[in-house]
Amino acid sequence: MLVRFTPQVARSDAARLVSAIRAQLRGMAAIELDPGALSLACIVDVDRTESGIVLRFIDGMGGDAGAPRLVTRGGEIGASEGAAMVRAFVTAAVEKENEAENPAPGALAPTPHPEPSDAPPFAPPPACASEFTDRAPRAERAGAPARSRHPWRGRLAAFYTGATYAAELPWHSGARLEGSYSFVPGWYGGVTYAYHPNVEMPTEAASVRVTRSAGAVFAGVESNGLVGAFGADASAGIEHVTRASSVLKGGGARIVPLFAMRLHGRWRLPYGRGAAIDVAPTIELALGQEALFVESKDTATRSVPAVARFRLDVGVTFDLF
Repeated sequence: MLVRFTPQVARSDAARLVSAIRAQLRGMAAIELDPGALSLACIVDVDRTESGIVLRFIDGMGGDAGAPRLVTRGGEIGASEGAAMVRAFVTAAVEKENEAENPAPGALAPTPHPEPSDAPPFAPPPACASEFTDRAPRAERAGAPARSRHPWRGRLAAFYTGATYAAELPWHSGARLEGSYSFVPGWYGGVTYAYHPNVEMPTEAASVRVTRSAGAVFAGVESNGLVGAFGADASAGIEHVTRASSVLKGGGARIVPLFAMRLHGRWRLPYGRGAAIDVAPTIELALGQEALFVESKDTATRSVPAVARFRLDVGVTFDLF
């Protein structure tokens, strides 16, 4: 059985709980604490919230094995209470394994009663015992990825980003980097930086070179599914725009406030160890922009950048811990 602790759980609380679990599971299953070890069928994720210690139980297919349990009391009493919950979880897994290996009577002839022995009343099933040589979970042996609901805390992301800009430049492509941190499960905040390289914007009078970069802070909320997740966040920041031309009047370099509302659709990669594909449509508001005047000998063009823009971010996210 694998027990995993989030950084929010103090070492003293973790040590006390592990000791109590070992006492409860003596003779039933061994405990694995190394997060980098192969996933086991019986997994317990331990987190701390303002209400107390939260225990999440995960089966060999990566799904929830019952609702999360909350331990509100601390110290030895709380550790004993949590260990009893873990014992009930492992006992249920043992019984389920025994039922699968010993189907209901009827189709098979009855077997004689075994001779009494000194063996413990419960034998750890291979899927839950870390001392067995075949440690790969049943999901991996079947070829399916073993996934976990273990909540992420830190995340990095790299995106292709593209957005509308003006009638003369309907789409401006670039790159985006992000870092975020989940303060509580389901809620996160972070910073983002985007760079749109130099591109020629044609006008009737002459071409204008447009370069944009932007930085912002954001906060949002995200669901926590096994395969996919959905989320939304809002951001506020500034955008630096440089427009250059030999016949440019007005414009030039300018800094404007930038606000955005973004949706996320995230699909976790099989065996990706925290990697996921993220598709994020966004609505941006760039306020206080200045009209651009381009004049040649015979013509003059006035270009106004869009205040409301559509943006699309597509890339990969990496859950660090």
